[in-house]
Amino acid sequence: MAWAAALFVALLAGAATWWPRPASRSTGPVVVVLDPVADERRALTVWPALGRVLAAGSTMPPEVVITHTLAEFQGVVAARPDFVVCPDGAALGLDTTRWAPLAAGRRAAPRNLRPRGVLVSRAGSGDAAEPWLSEPASVIFGDSLSLCATGALRPSGTAVAPMPVGVAWGPDPYDHAPALHALRLGRYEYAVVRQWDAERFMAQGLLLTEDWSVRDLTVPVPDLVVLAARDLPAAERLARGDRLAGIGRELADRTPAERDLAAALPVVGLAGFNLLVEPDFELVQKNFAADWPRSRR
Repeated sequence: MAWAAALFVALLAGAATWWPRPASRSTGPVVVVLDPVADERRALTVWPALGRVLAAGSTMPPEVVITHTLAEFQGVVAARPDFVVCPDGAALGLDTTRWAPLAAGRRAAPRNLRPRGVLVSRAGSGDAAEPWLSEPASVIFGDSLSLCATGALRPSGTAVAPMPVGVAWGPDPYDHAPALHALRLGRYEYAVVRQWDAERFMAQGLLLTEDWSVRDLTVPVPDLVVLAARDLPAAERLARGDRLAGIGRELADRTPAERDLAAALPVVGLAGFNLLVEPDFELVQKNFAADWPRSRR
């Protein structure tokens, strides 16, 4: 029977080379970030630190994937990563059956509430209600992805909101300074930007109140958001949201990863996160159309 035993061992060895094996992950949680600019400070500090916080409890380090265009982002998200970090306007286009809201960015007090989209107008430029339609060449939007910049163009109940022709778009959904610099230096008469960015420029004397007016365009919006795959157990999602909500606050039990993230977040103008609960995110979805802009990045 020795020959039979030897044959059995040989068959086992051969089977090990071709028998299907269960898929195994070589990394920890996959975190996909949409950041068109992704300069060195963000790519090397902010997003990796956020990935480490989201990977808390995993025995493997996170895989942080930074995408630069909306099309690239949507393609990578189709592979079902564990977490998504993106501007709120991009998040509205994601499948709600696959993604659950987790957290929204929080700024330092007193600007710790959600920002509005505002219209900054040069004195003497007139009082056009929608200059992007009447004077498009004189308007720059802070970016094409956040609701601060595009919310006024995405009213709820519209299947496909109109894409204004002839306007300009800033490059960065997390900082509207490039658009505001172009405005103040005379290239444009109007800018549609994040409330906090406009106020920062005014506080720094870059936009004087006698030369500029500011008008609200949108309700407060979440801005930067973190979503979690619904495949993750609800308890895990809740735990991650709780830890994110502690970032930047005086907590005694913060981990090294959480301290690193708190130190890095000012690079994107944030001090921490607030929980983003499902009913709250559903209200945002009801206020704004999700499928605009199709032809932008």
